[in-house]
Amino acid sequence: MIQTSFTYKDNLKIHSLMVIVPHEDDEVNNAGAAIYSAIKEGMDVKVVFMTNGDWMYPAFVRYNEAIRSLTYLGVPEGNIIFLGFPDGGTSGERAVYLHGLDKPVDAAGRKETYGVGTHQDYHFSKYGQHQEYTWKGLLDDMEDVILSFRPDALMVTDFDYHGDHRMLSIAFEKVMGRILNTPGNTYHPLVFKSFAYATSYVSYKDFYDRHFLSSRVYRKEMRYLDCETDNPVYEWNQRVRFPVDVACRGPKLLNNVLYKALICHLSQKNIEHVRQVFNSDLIFWERRTNNLAYEGKTTVSSGNGDYLHDFQLMNTRHINESKPPMEEYLWTPDDSEKWCRIDFNEPKHIESVALYGNIDDDSRILKGQLSFSNGFRCDVGELKKQGHETLVTFAPQDNVRWIRFTILKTKGEKAGLAEWEILKSPERPYQLLKICVDDNFAYNWYVYPGEEPIVSCYSCGISGDFQWYINGGPSALDRINKMILSLKGTIVLRVESKENPEIWDEITVSPATAGYRMKIGMVKNLDKLGVWWEHQMEKTPHHKLKKVKTEEEYRKL
Repeated sequence: MIQTSFTYKDNLKIHSLMVIVPHEDDEVNNAGAAIYSAIKEGMDVKVVFMTNGDWMYPAFVRYNEAIRSLTYLGVPEGNIIFLGFPDGGTSGERAVYLHGLDKPVDAAGRKETYGVGTHQDYHFSKYGQHQEYTWKGLLDDMEDVILSFRPDALMVTDFDYHGDHRMLSIAFEKVMGRILNTPGNTYHPLVFKSFAYATSYVSYKDFYDRHFLSSRVYRKEMRYLDCETDNPVYEWNQRVRFPVDVACRGPKLLNNVLYKALICHLSQKNIEHVRQVFNSDLIFWERRTNNLAYEGKTTVSSGNGDYLHDFQLMNTRHINESKPPMEEYLWTPDDSEKWCRIDFNEPKHIESVALYGNIDDDSRILKGQLSFSNGFRCDVGELKKQGHETLVTFAPQDNVRWIRFTILKTKGEKAGLAEWEILKSPERPYQLLKICVDDNFAYNWYVYPGEEPIVSCYSCGISGDFQWYINGGPSALDRINKMILSLKGTIVLRVESKENPEIWDEITVSPATAGYRMKIGMVKNLDKLGVWWEHQMEKTPHHKLKKVKTEEEYRKL
């Protein structure tokens, strides 16, 4: 039974997707459910691995594991791309961002990208020669692979605490900035970034809980504990949430397509993390690429104005430190006038401006003013802390030829802007709607004795009200929540956008009777036993895998 109107193709209005991750296995941690659903919808999906994962295990091991894993998700082998850069190591020993700025990194005697068997590295497969292990080489290859395929949407690993994850996040944003700032650029994909660790791989072991819960941040695994995520500029309530296909959710791990994909990565002992990776939603943070600041010339009173439109909200060169300082990301004027201005190539329609300030709280803009070529002015108050988005909305302005932002009051000595986004509209270019119970994405929800669940809905990009239904009849949400407190049997809940009824979602809510509780307990216990047994069966092969040196030995294994 179809429970939702959501599809990646229809809601996001995309036909192709590229997932870019640092290591073989991060494809499942970051975007496994999205890959599976997009393939199921007939979309073209490509998965790009930045490194060969060759720190503890040979590349041929990691390649083969990734190919088998992605087979479960439906990705054709020809759509798997290995850039072939070295795994940076546990402390960034071989990271090209740290050691490949002026000369190639030497990684176990190699100084160029390489592939395995029929899977050559990307640069060699396209140009007939390998790419040097340098920071420039990585940026060039990443830009090349994106522009070669021009996917409608990109899903990319964000600023986790692993050095390679941080390197990929920074590299991608630099590359995206280069693309968007290219004169005449017409490529503006949807960009979604997500974490592989604190919301996934090392998150809560909650798969067998009473309810299938949504993603949460496991703060014990965070490095920026004073922030909401390990990327300081993100606000938790600004995350974009996607539902997951029935094949990617409970109650049994052994039947879960993501479980089957993840445990293919035997070298990583991923079976120890399967209870943490899978949740009732898949979460990302969107990065806008429709910023009109890319379509004009920026001037500033002083300082480096390039930071204002480089697509980077944060940056650091110290990716191997636990909590690296942020640097080289902020326009900080040092004169008395303190202004920045964008002159557009042609007149624009503008409805909002997003401003991102200092991540550290020592310095911050406290007051400013936006002025427009048509005479309109708008006061701006204190920018949000930690570089969070300060969205300034106003009456639509037409025929705007330039915008100027003047800083009027500051705190500290280095107050400035990391980025400003000039927007035709503050609305997201897609519409999402999902029923929640206790803020968790719900599908088939069972109410246990003593529980008092609260039904609500998550929406994104939808303006206006919602129409609720119980068993096909219209109802008010408060009535639904009262009914659930004394639930006697299964009910079907449906919510629709009043503005666009074609955007809808349905769930069933049932009482968790004694019979159900006994049955589901048995199902979960048998599943736990099956997963435990598979874990035992993996121990010997994993031990042997540690000793593998050649592809021939690997094939025998």
